[in-house]
Amino acid sequence: MTSLIKSLKKYADLKNDSGICLFSNFLLVQAIENQRFPSMKETSDQCHVSESSVTLFSKKLGFSGYRELISKLKFELAYLSVNEIDNEINQAPENKLEETVFSSYINKLQEHILSLKPQLNKISKLVDKFYDAEKVHLFSGYVLQKELNWLNDFFVLNGVRVIEQFNIFSDSFKLHELKANDLIIMLMGDDKEIPFFETIWGSIPDEFKSNLFIFSMSEILSVNLAKAHNLSLSSFINYGWKYYQLFEHSESIFLKYLLDQLAYLIKWKNKQCKTQNFKN
Repeated sequence: MTSLIKSLKKYADLKNDSGICLFSNFLLVQAIENQRFPSMKETSDQCHVSESSVTLFSKKLGFSGYRELISKLKFELAYLSVNEIDNEINQAPENKLEETVFSSYINKLQEHILSLKPQLNKISKLVDKFYDAEKVHLFSGYVLQKELNWLNDFFVLNGVRVIEQFNIFSDSFKLHELKANDLIIMLMGDDKEIPFFETIWGSIPDEFKSNLFIFSMSEILSVNLAKAHNLSLSSFINYGWKYYQLFEHSESIFLKYLLDQLAYLIKWKNKQCKTQNFKN
């Protein structure tokens, strides 16, 4: 997954005075050199484009709007350098990635980034199950559909048969025939989505319930569901944080971060497998 900073730099380096070039260069200068994040109006005025153009540029970069783009930019700059993760994937073993990926954090992000480290350990185990799976079943509520689509596309590109389920609240809903190694992944928001969880949970035969992994916004929700259904907490990967009010869309940003790490580790393992096969 290309970082936002890399994407902005790509457009800024065009140096052709186009709207998106000026927009990208302005944001990079303000965020990196001046350590500030301008409002939409200021960005519009300084780049000599309309606010609707600012929104359009944000969508071109993969965001729903300017505020979501700024939230991701804040997170990236507070978290680590642009090349740090890519360098770790290319040069380091899996355990070193987990140790060094948290090397840069500030202010209130520090607490949550540290709390995410155990989630990376769970993701490492999920990677092994991913390689044993013939099929992957993906679910999400409406709010996390964008993240689900991204994960679906990633699995398809890596040659895994994905079965994405729809209409889970219909009377006719049922999982496709499950096999022992199939992987079931659910992206879950707040407690309003408990009926969504219950529908999925009730459709999984007992012998396959351990194949379910849930990306959950709330640790409290995870604990309550685990107790109610006698489910191991290792099946829950928690991405929410208590300071979400400070950054709009921050929950989905942290979820996307964990999904990115899943992708990075899968790519890293792919590379290791290819190297091993070549040696053999």
